[in-house]
Amino acid sequence: MKRLILLLPLLSCSLIQQRVSLANCKFSLKSASLKGVDFSGFDLGILLNVQNPNEIDAVLDRITGTIKLDGYKIADVSNSYKKTIRARGSADVPIDVRVEFSSLGSAVNAVRDIILKRRANVSFEGKGYVDYEVPILGKRSFSYPINLSREFSL
Repeated sequence: MKRLILLLPLLSCSLIQQRVSLANCKFSLKSASLKGVDFSGFDLGILLNVQNPNEIDAVLDRITGTIKLDGYKIADVSNSYKKTIRARGSADVPIDVRVEFSSLGSAVNAVRDIILKRRANVSFEGKGYVDYEVPILGKRSFSYPINLSREFSL
C-alpha cells in the first residue's frame, strides 16, 4: 500500500510533464480540402500536423480558434482531442467545419469567389490546450498559441 501512495505523485508528475511538453511541439497546416459545396454552404476539412521533438510523449487535450480563407473569417472552432503525440513523433489533428453562406454576412461573395477559384490562403489562429488535475485544486489548463497560414488548392 505504501508503494502505491509513493507512486501516485510520480504518476501525476509524469502526466503533467506530458502536457507541459506540448509547449515545445511544432504545429503546421498539412492540408485543406473542400469536401462539399451546396446552395446553403460548404464543408471544409483542415489537417494540422503536430511534431513532438521531446523525449517524452506530449498530449493535446483541445484546441480553439478561428479559421480564415484569404483573410475572411469563416468559422470559430473548438475541438476536444485528448491526443497523444509520441516522443520524437508526429500526429495529425483534423478540423472539419460546415460553413453556411448565410453566416458569412458581407463576406459571402468574396468567399464564394474563393470557393469557385478553389485556391486560398488558409489560416488558423487559436490556442492548443492541455488540461490536468491538481489534487485539492481541481482541473487546471495551460494554453499555447497556434498561428498558422498557408496557401492551398482546395
